[in-house]
Amino acid sequence: MRKLVFIAILFYVFPLKAQLYINPGIDTLDKEVKPAIDFYQKYLNEFIKAPLPDFKQYWPAKDLIRYKVPDPIVYGISSDYPTYKFGYKATIFYIKPSKEFIHIKTQFSSVDSSKNISTLGITNHYIKFDPKGKPFFVSPVEINAKNWKTTKVRNITYWYPGYHDFNRKRADSMIRQIINLEKVWKLQPINMTYYFANTFEEIQNLRGFDFSIGL
Repeated sequence: MRKLVFIAILFYVFPLKAQLYINPGIDTLDKEVKPAIDFYQKYLNEFIKAPLPDFKQYWPAKDLIRYKVPDPIVYGISSDYPTYKFGYKATIFYIKPSKEFIHIKTQFSSVDSSKNISTLGITNHYIKFDPKGKPFFVSPVEINAKNWKTTKVRNITYWYPGYHDFNRKRADSMIRQIINLEKVWKLQPINMTYYFANTFEEIQNLRGFDFSIGL
């Protein structure tokens, strides 16, 4: 039976392992939820052992081809230190199984010497299983950009919210600057994907954040 579990109390949690906690009421033995949590726990533990995990163990090949770091949340708070290492506590407070994926919401927090809790980020992770039952992450960008528009100009594919009217003149101006750089540096064109929106919040939501401290 598929179900939605949403527990509003964030601070009274049961520890699972080193850095991941889970709120009471979430059925960790559910046949759909348990393997997703175990997979997610293993992924977070990788950041304790090394600066970055072996992404090919967690992300599909198509994402590994497109991105050196396929997880858009890794540098979502800071450009030089993985988001997952900022959180003294990582607390799962929402899990929703569906036909498409398992959706997990996590609160990443720090606790000071007076036991005051500061929320650094609230993230969304999506986990699927292949035909053999092996779990893998689905990029939040892939899910959240479904309602965005896209336009390709030369070697740049632009992604932008549905409310935006694409400005071709500005895009052409950008292409001219890129062509000049290619000539000066004797470079060949490379395909680029360019996401933009009116606000930083929209970009963070696209990357998988409901909240980040930068907002």
